[in-house]
Amino acid sequence: MRTILRVPTLDSEVNMYITSAMTIITFKLYQDILSWYLSYAESFLSSDELCWQNIILKRNHSLRVAALNGLIGKRLGLAENEILLARSIGLLHDVARFEQFSRFRTFRDPHSFDHGDYGAQMICELEPLKIIGEETKEIIISAIRYHNKPRIPSHLSERQLFYAKLIRDTDKLDIIYLTCKGLKDGTDLHNFTGIREAGPISPEILRSLSEQQFVDYNSVKTEGDFQLLKIGWVYDLNFTPSLTLLHKRNHLEILKRSLPDTQGLQPILDRIDNHFRKKLDFRS
Repeated sequence: MRTILRVPTLDSEVNMYITSAMTIITFKLYQDILSWYLSYAESFLSSDELCWQNIILKRNHSLRVAALNGLIGKRLGLAENEILLARSIGLLHDVARFEQFSRFRTFRDPHSFDHGDYGAQMICELEPLKIIGEETKEIIISAIRYHNKPRIPSHLSERQLFYAKLIRDTDKLDIIYLTCKGLKDGTDLHNFTGIREAGPISPEILRSLSEQQFVDYNSVKTEGDFQLLKIGWVYDLNFTPSLTLLHKRNHLEILKRSLPDTQGLQPILDRIDNHFRKKLDFRS
């Protein structure tokens, strides 16, 4: 992968989920998608340091998610062609983020556009995908469209539902990884533009998680809100390898240590912990 990337990157971050038993790039179609993706991301780089940092941030995030899709897909017993499909979805799930930040200087969808919907529209015109069948293309499009939605709609086919669940898991896992890495390094780069850092956790966030409901991003006002939101993603993880990886890396504990003291918080954390343990025990 080093020979493909033409701008500086942390190779350990991009390759952290790749194992020696995994075929990284095997078929020409995946090579074409990867080549297109890297060139497209690079086209948004400029001398603007803030823009450069955020484009690289999102480019590397999708490279890691693609690798993580391959790893979890392999642990779930997917065939090689299905693993390549999963990796392609991982590459493309945030394809709209580059234009979003370039135009609006933010990753907040309410202040710009829904990056899942916008990315799904872009995929319809993507040159490397024009040769694939409609069924496979619809799997990719639906996974991108619904990776950032509160819920997956019930009308999806079984295969569409599987890949939508997979990308929702791996996207969350990598955002959590990057947040925890930043907390340990003292540089949490994965943030919403304009978020207020100080302050207690907002009542809306506490209320949603106390009811095990989806947290509206519009309710996020503080850094503590954003960290608790990620802890609450436990309720939306779908696959045993996802839960196992989250547990193995101890990321929930790192996030919890970053939270400010807030009345009513501990019972919510206890319920999340209990839910997490039950899911691990039930699926082990």
